[in-house]
Amino acid sequence: MPNVSLDTKYFMKRIGSSIALDKLSEQLYKMGFEVENADEKEIKIEVTANRPDLLGAVGMARALRYFMHKEENYLHSIKDGAPALTIAVDGSVKGYRPFISGIVVKDIKLNDAAIADLFSFTDKLCDTFGRQRKKLAIGVHNLGAIKGDLVYTIAKDEKMLALREKSLMSYSSIMQKNEKGIKYAGTLDERKGYPVLKDSEGTLALIPIINSERTKLTDSTRNLFVDITGTSEYLVGKAADLLASIFMELGGKVSKISVRYGTTSRKFPLMEHQEFMISLAKLESEIGVEIGFNNALSLANKMGYGAAFVNNKVRFTVPEYRLDIINEQDIIEDIAIAYGYDYINPVTVPSVSPGRLEAKDAFFEKASVALVGMGFSESMNSYLSSSSVNFTKMTRKHNAGEAVTIKDAKSANIEILRTSLLPSLLSDLSSSKHEKMPQRLFELDMAFYVKRKQPVESYHVAAVSIDSGSNFNYSKSVVCSLLSALGIKFEAKAGSDPSFINGRCAAVIVDGKSIGIFGELHPEVLRNFGIEEPAVAFEIDLTGLY
Repeated sequence: MPNVSLDTKYFMKRIGSSIALDKLSEQLYKMGFEVENADEKEIKIEVTANRPDLLGAVGMARALRYFMHKEENYLHSIKDGAPALTIAVDGSVKGYRPFISGIVVKDIKLNDAAIADLFSFTDKLCDTFGRQRKKLAIGVHNLGAIKGDLVYTIAKDEKMLALREKSLMSYSSIMQKNEKGIKYAGTLDERKGYPVLKDSEGTLALIPIINSERTKLTDSTRNLFVDITGTSEYLVGKAADLLASIFMELGGKVSKISVRYGTTSRKFPLMEHQEFMISLAKLESEIGVEIGFNNALSLANKMGYGAAFVNNKVRFTVPEYRLDIINEQDIIEDIAIAYGYDYINPVTVPSVSPGRLEAKDAFFEKASVALVGMGFSESMNSYLSSSSVNFTKMTRKHNAGEAVTIKDAKSANIEILRTSLLPSLLSDLSSSKHEKMPQRLFELDMAFYVKRKQPVESYHVAAVSIDSGSNFNYSKSVVCSLLSALGIKFEAKAGSDPSFINGRCAAVIVDGKSIGIFGELHPEVLRNFGIEEPAVAFEIDLTGLY
């Protein structure tokens, strides 16, 4: 969960009334937030990740005022008029970072504390909710420095005067030398070009990296333009609503902008309010207490919702800045918080039977216990593998369509889903070949293959033992002991597998069907994994046996 550091003096000013620090911590705790530190200079609060509106002093103070019943203005709205600014979106951004929104703020006065909190808020929002600017990025500009309408496009490696730089730099140089460029280099694929926002005089922002020096904020800045870009149209729209509410709380006059995609256009911010109709009976049943209609309205207001009685139900109107509300369960949870978990009596969860392992899990546990008892340590490996490890190093032929392949794999190490567990175990042992012998590992988990063009999951158990004295008879004894512990009768017949020495391996036959192989591993396989000692192994498909 993100930690938010707030200037105590500024935060108290936003709350609008004096409150002792211990009382403040108590109220925040009741709201569900842990105060890590509170003194005369700074207040540190741990905020739940689903509340991006609380990542700054403005939103947190607003929520606190509602919670203490010191605020009754629950919803914001903006008159729909001519857009204050237009952004034309070029088709080149489609499929890369395609969506943009924004707001214009006029007649706003920001002191140093307000500016510091604002930029801390936007940074936290982009780094947490925006996944380090990959999903969402925000830029704040001096509106007075912008000339004409804007264009959002993909550009080649041009030059701009980046914020706090003294000379023009190419976009690629910014990515390599500028602090922000280095930090957020992973958000761009420079081979596709550079997303930029331009006006008639040049580049306003290299998105989502850095703004231009030309549009930086100063003490005299009163009119702002905020750009919001991302990979989701819904997300950039809701972020515009959230920022609009923040600036309106700060006394600014927010105007809409127009974003034009070819022949279609949309205005932002949307300032849309969700509504949910929930019966009192459902509220009381879900929370487990008697609330009553009047108290339900009061609790809704306490969490910042507009609320009213409609046909024996409570209509909850969700503020435009609440990005976390998905369905009525989120509303019910907020009402429970407002009511107070300390006042809700816990009850025993009824059950008709005691918990127990499923038959499959009990079967697998029995197998694991048997192998541990024989001196094997359990290993847990990734389902992802490569053709080289899964087939080539095992000297097995890779038939087309045999393995589940990863579409558009970014690395040669994760091309397929493994068809066998033995390659993973040998890879593990190759990393510990200098440790004391013997070394014995096993794994019990899923392998995958393709049957009739459909992916199939199967549960395998495999084990490898490296020891100078390892031989066929030892591998057979391990398999016999394991299957005996599982109550499975089997036959051992001469088998053939390119990963094993011919004549020193056998197939495991159950009900006339081969379900596995055991024996001495081929020296070529051991060389491929860098293993110098002899090794024996087995792998059995347990699917259907449990």
